[in-house]
Amino acid sequence: ICIGDSSDPADVERAKEAIELFRGDLDIVYREYPGIDGVSCVQELLKLVKTPYAAFVADDDFMVPTALQRCVDFLDDNQEYTAAHGVGALISVDSNAAYGPMKSAGYYRQPVAEEASASQRLTNFLENYSVIHFSVHRTETWRAMYKDATQMADWKRFGGELLQCCLSVIKGKIKEIDGLYLIRQVHDRRYDASAASNGTENAGRQPLINMSANASVDNFDWITSAAWLPSYEVFRDLVSSELSKQDGINMEEANRVVKQAFWSYVAKGLQKKWEMSYGSATAGFPSRFRHAARATPGVRRLWRTFGPLISGARNDMSI
Repeated sequence: ICIGDSSDPADVERAKEAIELFRGDLDIVYREYPGIDGVSCVQELLKLVKTPYAAFVADDDFMVPTALQRCVDFLDDNQEYTAAHGVGALISVDSNAAYGPMKSAGYYRQPVAEEASASQRLTNFLENYSVIHFSVHRTETWRAMYKDATQMADWKRFGGELLQCCLSVIKGKIKEIDGLYLIRQVHDRRYDASAASNGTENAGRQPLINMSANASVDNFDWITSAAWLPSYEVFRDLVSSELSKQDGINMEEANRVVKQAFWSYVAKGLQKKWEMSYGSATAGFPSRFRHAARATPGVRRLWRTFGPLISGARNDMSI
């Protein structure tokens, strides 16, 4: 277990005390990275990994060890797959902290990509985006995913997670194995400004199209900023180069595929965020209802509590 810690000094001391309790039972490599962003922290930790497989987990999430082993066994037997994970769950607690009575639980969607070509996988993935960071990967794949993550001018939005996800689905197929694998906690400090200043899991890692109503940078302002074009060009070249290699196509064709896939992702994200920000007098009833519900106190909490019980919701989790 490799731990990279950029917490406040008080939390660092608490972490060290906890680690000492497990010294005789677990092989723990602990490193302090004060003031470092999340992506750079992962890059440093990858230099320390000695196992053939690795998985990432944040400080507010949990993984099931037996499920990790099943993923490793699957990847051992299926070389065309680059990553594997089990079923994920989202939970929230009343205290909005690391402990307390559970308030809600639901399914956490992770990518599944089993199309024959890298072009098909990338296109379908960006049309239905979800984060792949929690899947088990071969260690050399992790290193390749993160090698150029900070090469863009606005690397936190392109290289924070999107580049890594795209490279993963291009390099090989992704499998979801039956059985509980990951538990993620929903709380108010995901992707917020205080997370970056306090060294928590999302410091330096932001979704390219941020759906948070409290996002510090508006999506439209961002895509019209001076950093957009040069950052996109580096991102496009990195993704197209890997796509060309995997599918045996020229760079012109690879660029076309990346353009189509990326366009779909950005367009969908911008439309959703516009509806969240402004609503629409001409939008259909479902869109107007969603917009009104977001503005009504208590509705989000009711949905988190009862949504998983609705017929058709994904709740078939097995331990």
